Amino acid sequence: MATSKKPSKAVTPDTLLLSSEEPSLLYAQRELVRTNGIDFEAWWDEFKTGFINGKRDKATNYRTALWTKPKYSDITPSTSISGARTIEYWPDKDTLEDSYLLSGTTSDLIGGIMDIMRQKAIEAQASGKGSKPLLRGYPCIKLLFVSDEEVKGVKQIRCVGFTENVKIAAVSTGIKLLTTTEVGKWSNRIKTIFGDKEFVWSKGTSCLSYSGIVARLQGLEGYAYVKTQADGINLFTAMLDIFGHKPDMDGFNYSEKTNVSQFTKGQKETRLILNQKVKIPEKRPVVNCKFVSASLILDGLKKPIPLVRGKYAFDLSDVVLSN
Repeated sequence: MATSKKPSKAVTPDTLLLSSEEPSLLYAQRELVRTNGIDFEAWWDEFKTGFINGKRDKATNYRTALWTKPKYSDITPSTSISGARTIEYWPDKDTLEDSYLLSGTTSDLIGGIMDIMRQKAIEAQASGKGSKPLLRGYPCIKLLFVSDEEVKGVKQIRCVGFTENVKIAAVSTGIKLLTTTEVGKWSNRIKTIFGDKEFVWSKGTSCLSYSGIVARLQGLEGYAYVKTQADGINLFTAMLDIFGHKPDMDGFNYSEKTNVSQFTKGQKETRLILNQKVKIPEKRPVVNCKFVSASLILDGLKKPIPLVRGKYAFDLSDVVLSN
């Protein structure tokens, strides 16, 4: 007696069927599309060395001396089925607050990294032509914070538009000669903002940076490790308030750190040096640092001028600023 067969499912012409004997074909196709035939790990090993054969000569403009050591972290979800790879890329492994998120095929990742390099080269070239103010020539106010564990934190802001040099003030439009009266105003402002309120810089594992044209013109382009975004904005806002400035909210960039192995809770490491136990503070402690003092740094003076100590402003009546 003949047995009847179940009708098979209709197969459309565009349906790709893989036999159980060849399940890897689809994977191979996806892998080829994802990698574009490029071994990313091998490329990265070549890239991170800085192209040591590229030197400044007639054949190339590449300057090996300007190379910074990069790093990346693969953060592709283990559950990803898209075929794309996602990485966090740092142009300089020692500057953790400056990272980029890249995703796509191997070619996309390499293209993104090279685009970042080109953009940074353009910015460096533009800054060399004077698009950035030469903040190094301006007076600088340094704020000192200390925790109960004796962990120190220092933030600084440039006094943009002021100089202690009479000749510079005479030939420069828009730059005022620094006077004791002006410095006295800053001293009282620091006392009110930081001293009277016992301002606390909450150091944490996240990074808040403040950058852009407005930040540069305000003399406060930089970053701080904080516990929350609000803590960081509060710190930068208080510093700008010394000069009566407001922050450019578009200039803030906040990033939470997932790798917190470099942070500690303020405890100090003990090392044995010449048979003596020495406590060495960790590089990035997570502590609350209270405002302690403020001082003014001038190029023409060997020692800083004290402005505020705790809740008290110094008497600046005998200070001579011009030269």
